[in-house]
Amino acid sequence: MIVRCFQTASTNIACSRANRLNPNPIHGPNLDLMEASPEQTLTRRQRSAFTKAKNAAEIVLKRRMRVLHLAREAYTKLAGEQDAMTRVKNDLLLMLRLSRAWALREYRTIPWKSLLYIIAAIVYFVNPVDLIPDVLAGLGFIDDVAVIAAVVRAIRNDLDAFHDWEQEQLRGVISSSRNVPASGQTHKEIA
Repeated sequence: MIVRCFQTASTNIACSRANRLNPNPIHGPNLDLMEASPEQTLTRRQRSAFTKAKNAAEIVLKRRMRVLHLAREAYTKLAGEQDAMTRVKNDLLLMLRLSRAWALREYRTIPWKSLLYIIAAIVYFVNPVDLIPDVLAGLGFIDDVAVIAAVVRAIRNDLDAFHDWEQEQLRGVISSSRNVPASGQTHKEIA
């Protein structure tokens, strides 16, 4: 389904306009604080394909389950191609965790444009219609790496903020697990 949205987004006027979406103010007030647009560092062909991926991302973002499905597809593809994606693997994993947290309504403090770029990069990565086919012994992932790296550069601050939030959540889980009484103990006996 994601691939179909990607391939038809350029011809579907109703789905291709960002202003047709009603961005939720939950995503944060700083929509234009990104360092640069990812498109600035891409080739003309990559920009064209990334624009189509952004159009597909607009469609995906309308349903949280689509975001989760897309993240699952990307995890599966990344697991099979880790060597080719080494340069951007950690950033891609961070984007996947962020998209999942957003879809599950756990993390919502991200600008809409940044979320759109993240989902577009994931669509670009998952979509089998690359400029260079992925089956060419790792060469096909050059496009994927270039697009992911461009998005990461453009939204680095938002990714860092999510990573900080993630670490805070982890610290909260660890500290709360230390306060759980052992079987048969009460909270008073621990203190």
